Amino acid sequence: MIIRLFGFTTPTGALLSKRIKKDLGEIYCYSRSGEFEFVDLNSNENTSFLKEIKKGEIWVNLAPIWLFAKFLKSIKKDIIQSKKQLKGIITCSSTSVITKKYSWHWYDKNLVINLKNSENFIINYCLEMNTLLRIIRPTMIYGCIDNYYDKNFSKIKKVCKVMPFIFFPNDSGLRQPISIKQLSEIIYFEIKKIQINKSEKSIKTINVGGDQIITYYELVKLIIKKNNLKCKVIKIPNKYFILLISPILLFNSRLFSEFLRINSNLSGFMKSSEILLSEELIYENL
Repeated sequence: MIIRLFGFTTPTGALLSKRIKKDLGEIYCYSRSGEFEFVDLNSNENTSFLKEIKKGEIWVNLAPIWLFAKFLKSIKKDIIQSKKQLKGIITCSSTSVITKKYSWHWYDKNLVINLKNSENFIINYCLEMNTLLRIIRPTMIYGCIDNYYDKNFSKIKKVCKVMPFIFFPNDSGLRQPISIKQLSEIIYFEIKKIQINKSEKSIKTINVGGDQIITYYELVKLIIKKNNLKCKVIKIPNKYFILLISPILLFNSRLFSEFLRINSNLSGFMKSSEILLSEELIYENL
């Protein structure tokens, strides 16, 4: 069975492609650079790509879901005419659909709308095309492989490298970071289930995080310790922290809203181990 991976140039994509090549066989990876094929998800002209696809493929998307939804929309008519029906689609979205639902900032509001509209389009597409669908919404993703780095822990690390000290609120919110290994394993298991027709539902959304729930303060301290950084984290009362960052609102409201989210709890999702354990038990009984 042919598997096509969109958004290869992410840490999860690079790790997942290696696992698929090793165990499942034929995979085509798409990215904007390197030795891999290029498909412009923003373009409405993908005729050359359409000639290559075969009936019964599984597509995995790690690119922004709104770009993938636009891509599906651009090729939908041709897929119907060619009768090259896909067997399954697995696409990553984000738990931001939930955690930023009531944000005051326009950027977060637009992000939630884009994510939700994209999910709904892909759901309707798969229902109409009789294609199995898994929407995976991960929390904060971390990890690196080869030359690909995450945009979460790496960003914290960069700040702590250049700052001798940082102020942090006394009561920071909870986080449930998920590693690229955990996320790639979840996607891998969903591929196998679709491949062997073991999917219990045609449409399924999975909200998932890592196994450990920690405060943002503990997370930053762990990153500093693991990378032997000299940055000191100074805890101050929450009201003083908000007062300290308030001038940022005048110059960069989005950055101000990101600082405010340090106090928010962005956790409480299904743990990766719960999903992976149940999936492993399924395959032991096949």
